[in-house]
Amino acid sequence: MTDDEHPDFSQAWSIALSKNPSWKAIKTASLVRKPESTENFLFATVLRSPDTIRAARTFIKQDRVSPKELRLLVSLGPGVSGIADICHGGIIALLLDEAMGALACEVLGRYDVVTGGLSVEYKRKLVTPAVVLCKSWVEMGEGSSRKMKLRGTVEDGEGRIYSTGHSVFIKPKEKL
Repeated sequence: MTDDEHPDFSQAWSIALSKNPSWKAIKTASLVRKPESTENFLFATVLRSPDTIRAARTFIKQDRVSPKELRLLVSLGPGVSGIADICHGGIIALLLDEAMGALACEVLGRYDVVTGGLSVEYKRKLVTPAVVLCKSWVEMGEGSSRKMKLRGTVEDGEGRIYSTGHSVFIKPKEKL
């Protein structure tokens, strides 16, 4: 079974996202482990199981000029809990970093961008297991800029926000 077919994504709100013509499904790059490399190892291997990150789907906002919004749909199992049945705050930070980083990669057209800063504010407990929607959008810095500021949320299908975040992503300097 592929993540596109995962039964956890059968709620009306996740189906509506996948059928919305304004959003294009793209590969969830962090779930693809690079052969002979440690790249994506944490998300694609360590945290990828029926008890932790069960499935994920990524959608980019269709825009004529440049993508400016991304949605990461994630099914979380009970193994991501810190306190019993409550998602660990580090996992929530990881999800925000993944959603904002994926958007930075899409906008900048390269996949070696790095997190320069990440701030997370926790709004409410996230009970596990759960399906969450991680939203990210560009706040500032596109085009030739090396730095990009992004914002994001982790929420449910009803719009309840569990956490918010803002970040700075940096593309490395070109080698001479």
